[in-house]
Amino acid sequence: FDRNQQGTMQGSSMLRLCLCFAFLAAIWAEDNTWRVEFTLDFLDGVEGDGGSFVIEVHPNWAPIGAARFRELVESGFYEGIRIHRYHKSGFAQFGVSNDPEVTKYWDGKKLQDDPVRHSNKRGTVAFAMEDSHHRTTEILINMHHNPLFDRHGFAPFGALIAGHKDVERFYEIGDEVDWDDAREQGEKYLSGFPKLTRILKTRILPNDEVV
Repeated sequence: FDRNQQGTMQGSSMLRLCLCFAFLAAIWAEDNTWRVEFTLDFLDGVEGDGGSFVIEVHPNWAPIGAARFRELVESGFYEGIRIHRYHKSGFAQFGVSNDPEVTKYWDGKKLQDDPVRHSNKRGTVAFAMEDSHHRTTEILINMHHNPLFDRHGFAPFGALIAGHKDVERFYEIGDEVDWDDAREQGEKYLSGFPKLTRILKTRILPNDEVV
């Protein structure tokens, strides 16, 4: 072989090697998914009417958001809180702590934005935010495809894989809960909405557990 042919072959080999590593990295990222189960009460606003849903988290969709979500779940943050905003035609939102001091703590740990790599399709889950680089603890579940959220930088990090019917039965409060009052007063204010669907428990599922 002359030098040009040898260089071409070496370049081709390097390209194949790079593609192989990229493929393996993609597989690893997808295999790095994990799942969390949310146990509920007050479906349709009725005490004792319980259910659950499961979110599968894809760190390769939004790694910063996925890491924060894991931190919150492992700390038990979502246990005991309410679904404080819900429109069946749009989205459900939760993540306001019952303790204003906890809210202040997480307000001091706002996240940088993830790029939007996955559209806000029905069933996807993303952090809610009031402005760029302001993600803290609040999560939204897309009840329908919301392409406007893509343009505003809401980056899904996971999706519902079980419990869709129970999510549809969240108490439909709309925008009745005042967001500022909920954050500033916590339980004192939120207890005035006794029908709100509540999260009782969260649990990271073992990889081999069937849902």
